[in-house]
Amino acid sequence: MSKRLTALLVALFGGALLVCATVTVLAQGGLAGIGWWVAAGGGGASGGGGVHIDDTLAQPIVGASTGGNVALGAGYWTGVGSEPDLSIAKVVSPDVGVCYGCPVTYTIVLENGGAADADGAAVTDTLPVSTTFGYWVGSSGGAVVTAGPPDEIAWSGTVTAGQSITLSFVVSQEADYSTVVTNVVRYSHTTSSGIATAAFSLQGAVYQYLPLVLR
Repeated sequence: MSKRLTALLVALFGGALLVCATVTVLAQGGLAGIGWWVAAGGGGASGGGGVHIDDTLAQPIVGASTGGNVALGAGYWTGVGSEPDLSIAKVVSPDVGVCYGCPVTYTIVLENGGAADADGAAVTDTLPVSTTFGYWVGSSGGAVVTAGPPDEIAWSGTVTAGQSITLSFVVSQEADYSTVVTNVVRYSHTTSSGIATAAFSLQGAVYQYLPLVLR
């Protein structure tokens, strides 16, 4: 588990730029990484040693410089890189021409493209009322199914930096002919939240006409 401390500092390079620093500290007290970026402009461009920054917001500070009580060391100032960056996606298969009563497979992927672990991330998927959870095809573990209707899939845990968790399962469905069934999955975390949708359509009703025989 890590803690993130955010501080606003005035850059001491001869200008009045406001610099934001996000510091990620490990639970053991060790320094995991520091990201610096421009939070607000004012006073024009500033420079010192190997550093040059201007009024461009969110500009990473690269290079080495010192001034007053501020010291920037070269080699690891990479901007805002010490936060989780979560995104979620969901697909269903098959998604078109599904026959009445035929099962479909949902796959959910929660990905962390950031440089820090996402502790306490959560996924919630309330299934459409015309579907019923069947069985798992693959899961990263920790998912719970609450029977409805509607059934609900819930997962919570840590998404490691640069990794993802996958939940894949089969549902049965009894949707009407020629309808579109849409499902929304949600994720939440202290840094962000979001949704993803997946939809499948049923084939139309098939009618068979018998010949009319007159006697």
